[in-house]
Amino acid sequence: MAKERVDPAAAADDEDRGSWHLRGVGSWAFALALWLAATGGVGLFSREGIEVALARLGGVPGTVTIENCAHSSSYALCYGPFSAADGSVRRQRIELRTLRHDRPGAVERTWLPDRSATHAWAGDISPWRQLLPAAPFALLTLIQTVWIMLSWRAWRRRRRLTRDENPPAAPTRDDVVRHRETTPPRPVGVARPPAATGAPTPAITISDRGHPLGAVGGADRRQPGWQDLRGTAAPPGPSIPQQRDRPPPWERPEHG
Repeated sequence: MAKERVDPAAAADDEDRGSWHLRGVGSWAFALALWLAATGGVGLFSREGIEVALARLGGVPGTVTIENCAHSSSYALCYGPFSAADGSVRRQRIELRTLRHDRPGAVERTWLPDRSATHAWAGDISPWRQLLPAAPFALLTLIQTVWIMLSWRAWRRRRRLTRDENPPAAPTRDDVVRHRETTPPRPVGVARPPAATGAPTPAITISDRGHPLGAVGGADRRQPGWQDLRGTAAPPGPSIPQQRDRPPPWERPEHG
């Protein structure tokens, strides 16, 4: 039994029909807007987690003596003098962001993000815990990125198959006749202009007798093996002595 041949265009159309690939302008706009929102959420909710992680890795470790505290919706904001572990940085008053260490008089271990920072992070704040609010937005960004990329590839494949199925038609006889009728005729005796090659046209010098002398600034364009014989004479050949006309013997005086 002969194997049935599958049309690639029909197979691609069956694959794309009813799929979750983006097609209309509205679906593309919605997908891009959702991707932008998810990306913005990742940047907004991961900012503090990244700052805590960088402070733990390359910040200035030290201690803060808590004097007083105030509470916000996210942290307990405590204030007191800061002293670096190596003694390189000392501040009279700094803001300590903590979750549970809010007892006045306590000495808490903390990290400054850099030497010029005005706030420090307490040891009870974990960078992974700060990154948890950004996890749903990161997952949504990943899903939207894969969705948009696969839809873009499917759109390019449909466009290529459509172009292969409908190649440009060859000109018909009517098109050729219409082109000839609309093209103005070339005057009789006027040569067709040469094709543009990008090279400058050399100037031609005319002699007093009206003969062209060649291009100015360049050599004459002659065919290979051509030799100019104008004004030259043939080289002299070997001299051959010519015989004089002698009378017949019966006309010579010695024969009487």
